[in-house]
Formats: sequence, C-alpha cells, structure tokens
Amino acid sequence: MITLINTSKNYSVALETENFKLSGNASINVETESISSFNGNFTTIDGNYAGNFGYNENENGKANKNIYDIDKANFVELDTLVDNAINELKQELNDNE
Repeated sequence: MITLINTSKNYSVALETENFKLSGNASINVETESISSFNGNFTTIDGNYAGNFGYNENENGKANKNIYDIDKANFVELDTLVDNAINELKQELNDNE
C-alpha cells in the first residue's frame, strides 16, 4: 500500500524589474509552510534568455539558493530579484492563511 507523506501546493510565479523578468514554479509544503522547491529562469524585458535559478528550504530550517548561467555583470541584480520573489511569495502565502 502506498503511503502519502507530504502535501504540497504548486504555484506559477512571475516578477519583473525594469531590466529583467523572473518566471518560475514553486512548490510549497503545506505541513511546514516552507518552499520545497522554487525553480525558473530569467529573461530580459525584451524576452532574451538571461539565466536560471533554484531555491529550496528543508525541514531543518536550512535553505539553498542558486543562480546560474548568467552574465557576471547581472549577478547582483538577478540575485536580488530572486530574493525579492522569495520574500513576496512568503508574504503572499502568509496573507492567504
């Protein structure tokens, strides 16, 4: 017999700045209210590929964040964009409780 261990909700996420767009999918663990996975990509405002990102939290209160395949000149801006998306996602989840 199969045992179902975790329940999750899935969301599509989009956020943009004046220079870049972030598009991704987030999976939220319902029991722990943590972000099990949040992955996606960056494009420029005009639609050109600009890189990828990944983020997850575990039950021990630790997290992993990666941004990759990006131009070094865009690192700070894209890293901040991921942080802002994570913060807004968490805020949205808290508002919907």
